[in-house]
Amino acid sequence: MKKTATKILLLLAYTFINLSLFGQGLTCADADPFCSDDPTYTFPASTGSSSPGSMGCLYTTPNPAWYFLQVDQPGRINIHMWTTPSRDLDFICWGPFTGGSFDALVASGVCSQLNTSGGSSHGPSNGANPSNLGGYPIGNIIDCSYNAASEEYVHIPNAVPGNWYILLITNYSNQPTQINFQSHSTSTGSTNCAIVRPFQGDTVCVGETATLTVENPPAGAYFTFEGPNGFFQSSTSPVANIPNAQLVNAGTYSLVITPSGGAAGPPTQATLVVNPLPDITVTATNICPGENATVTATGASTYVWSTGQTGASITVSPTTTTTYTVTGTSAFGCVNTASATVNLYDNPIITITPNSVCSGDQVVVSSPTGVSFQWSDNLGDSTIINPIVTQPETYSVTVTDTNGCVASTSLTVNPDAVIEAFGGEICIGEQAEIRASGGDSYIWSNGMQGETIGVNPTFTMIYSVTGTNQFGCRGEDTTMVIVHPKPTANFRTPIDVISLDNPDLEFYDESSGASFWFWNFGDFSSPENTSILQNPIHRYSAVGHYTTWLVATSEFGCKDSINKVIEVENPFAFYIPNAFTPDKDGLNETFRPYGRGIDPSEYTMMIFDRWGTLIYKSNIPFASWDGYINGQRAPQGLYAYRFFIKDLEGKRREYSGHFTILR
Repeated sequence: MKKTATKILLLLAYTFINLSLFGQGLTCADADPFCSDDPTYTFPASTGSSSPGSMGCLYTTPNPAWYFLQVDQPGRINIHMWTTPSRDLDFICWGPFTGGSFDALVASGVCSQLNTSGGSSHGPSNGANPSNLGGYPIGNIIDCSYNAASEEYVHIPNAVPGNWYILLITNYSNQPTQINFQSHSTSTGSTNCAIVRPFQGDTVCVGETATLTVENPPAGAYFTFEGPNGFFQSSTSPVANIPNAQLVNAGTYSLVITPSGGAAGPPTQATLVVNPLPDITVTATNICPGENATVTATGASTYVWSTGQTGASITVSPTTTTTYTVTGTSAFGCVNTASATVNLYDNPIITITPNSVCSGDQVVVSSPTGVSFQWSDNLGDSTIINPIVTQPETYSVTVTDTNGCVASTSLTVNPDAVIEAFGGEICIGEQAEIRASGGDSYIWSNGMQGETIGVNPTFTMIYSVTGTNQFGCRGEDTTMVIVHPKPTANFRTPIDVISLDNPDLEFYDESSGASFWFWNFGDFSSPENTSILQNPIHRYSAVGHYTTWLVATSEFGCKDSINKVIEVENPFAFYIPNAFTPDKDGLNETFRPYGRGIDPSEYTMMIFDRWGTLIYKSNIPFASWDGYINGQRAPQGLYAYRFFIKDLEGKRREYSGHFTILR
């Protein structure tokens, strides 16, 4: 048996070790749940972590790992613990404690109620199921062992369902090792595995997918879910999905976990809440142009409209017939939509024939939808008038249609006009402004009205204009718009993708009808981003995608443009060796890749033995493996590798293959 003095000296030595490795829960309040009835529970023991001090039979408690369990079936629970590789471990166990959950126990101060004195080491020489329990329990200490052995047995006699126990395990050797524990075959009771794999319910709205989840599921187990509306699922999946959930799916669901090769555990429950969707109704009013409409929704708690407005009622002023959609949210957070259309009636269309007259001419007004007409200047409500004037006069008529929408237009009675028209020159595809003078209103041969109009002829054209002067009478003239052709811009490059190793790119003009050239290479950080040469060469300054434009100009100033995207890449290379010789001759001692153009933030290297077991992993770019596994030389032979990297362009790459260790 190891000596107390030796442990005290080692504890003093540990306090000077400055390591950042920790085990599981480092304090009682941070204890982790465990289920002794899983096939094997394993965790890496911490090293270099501080001790909480002497507890019970433990004179020292270096590298503590705290756990808790809850009893499921009554009887005796014997827990077998061992290390891989063999290292000295110790333990102390407290209980029983009663409470609804371990969090509730911690909140009630259970960690300050643990006995920390009394008792002597019990085991492991006493065996897995001894009749002599070493004088325990002592207070709330159930069992304790301070022994140099690499295996221990925790004995919990007469376990009562629902009771809680707290277990502290220490890595006395302060050496890397795996600590394993499981229920011994002599156990007659069992622990509650539900505390390490909680069954979580869900809250959804009708139509959504509900998800029932088992946290921390044991590998290889079967999960049986049962619930309302005949729901049943039994498989190796720890997740049960209920697509398009309806109100009949709501309620309590039961879960039974059957470990691989083991017996089914007790059922646990979770609740699925399915909330109904709101039933939304929308009403709207119809309007004439320029008016406001009111749209109102009912059936939900809050509303968001397709216009971005909120509230049950909104005011809108559409310029065309428009459908408005509202998204309503109930008090449960469930969402539904509904729509209503605001019909925008057209104002009445008014036609006056002729639309410009001299004194005494007959004027006829008409409207397809008009039901009433009213002229200004007391001319009455007839559709035909014969205004007699001695000086220029302007008359207006107002038309009202069956929807109550109103429109107006006017008429000027004037003497004959002397009209002049003025054209111009444009490039094809451009708009020309042609102008007339000598009148107050004008009608052009293309049907447009106004003193100045914009036209888009595709070839040289003659336009005529009829103008009405201040006396309301007409005159005519013609003018010409000369249309020049546009050049056709085009260019080519030897390649579309270049590397910073060779960033110079030649551009070759293939335009037709061009006399002048202007290039913009899209390389805005370059002082030479533009050029007026016909066939320039540009050196790109950085990695990226560059949109290069060419504007070609003809002798008449007509322009055309074209663009192409040039891609500039970072140089990339990645080399993986196929063998190395870790024989300490100073040559080829490690397995190490080489490369460039690799993003150091995303890099994973993994090495597997011939049976597919992962024996080395690193996220450090270009890390090397020295050919050792857990401190032992790896045997000569074939090994596999996998690399997951990302280049500086953000492209992810995966490499896998084999290499050989030669000794």
